[in-house]
Amino acid sequence: MHWLYIALIIVASLFLLSLILLWAAFLLTTRIFSRRQDKQPDFHYFEASDFPNMTVTRVELVNAKNKKLRGYIYEPKEGEVNQEEMIIFFSGVGMGHKAYTRQIVDLASENNLRVLGMDYQGCDESEGRSTRGFYRTLYDAADIIRYVEENYKGVKIHLIGHSWGGFLSGNVLSIYESTQVETITILAAPNSLPDVFLGVTGSSVIKKLFLWLFAYISFGKLANIKTVKSIANNKVKTLVIHGREDQVVTYPRSGRLYINTASEHKHIRPLIFDNKGHLVYLDTHAEMAQNNLMKEYHAYKKDRDKQLEFISNVDWSEVTNSDETVLAVIKDLLGM
Repeated sequence: MHWLYIALIIVASLFLLSLILLWAAFLLTTRIFSRRQDKQPDFHYFEASDFPNMTVTRVELVNAKNKKLRGYIYEPKEGEVNQEEMIIFFSGVGMGHKAYTRQIVDLASENNLRVLGMDYQGCDESEGRSTRGFYRTLYDAADIIRYVEENYKGVKIHLIGHSWGGFLSGNVLSIYESTQVETITILAAPNSLPDVFLGVTGSSVIKKLFLWLFAYISFGKLANIKTVKSIANNKVKTLVIHGREDQVVTYPRSGRLYINTASEHKHIRPLIFDNKGHLVYLDTHAEMAQNNLMKEYHAYKKDRDKQLEFISNVDWSEVTNSDETVLAVIKDLLGM
């Protein structure tokens, strides 16, 4: 019996250690989304001024935490711009909406629509030492929709977002009921925060249970929100675009779930690319070029001179080129 007790103590200790490591890893994951997010100073970010066919209007609003959120409305100069509809673009983690300026401009030009790109609390041009985290940024998304509703009465709203922004697009109607949202497009979006973690580390029943518990402890009832449930329940026309080679928001933990949900709900349309990764909105060459850029840039981190020399020779147009197929299916969804 003495050895049985020792064995039980060892097993219990290993189990407890595993939980502690899992909790620490989850806290690290949540911190990625909670920290202050500004543009990478070495990289080039396109501005509206880089596109002569585009006008821009600065937008500022105050969110529920009394922080100023800032962004811009991008509008084509040429052609008859549709004043009855507007796109809201939600960006992914890292650098604010200007990391997607090429895509925002392409969406505005392709559809003759105004596109609003905003920075969340704690991101780039907006106030805040940190964001409110993966789930609580949904409240910023709701405030942005409310701003459009109040300042552009009756306008039809199209939500488009990538990665974290795709999660916001797909789930914001679960916390804020808007009758003006007409379509939703989610690009490489996670189903939930635990699914992001499980996609990278592998899945198990125990791990799923405890990750949900950790998420609930961190975010309360918001942790119950899942993209597949939200897009199924809100009945808004939804386009889901994902890549099978996505190593950030993996296909098995998110993309496959959307396929299964779409098979049961006619208002959801999936588009799955076999050869695309996380930057699903870029054409294949641009995504490959951007992935190579990041690898080589970080490879020079111990030699700052080489790193700066390398980054000075990057063709930023080449690594940010939008995928024409993605633009076309979004245009089709918008009914243009």
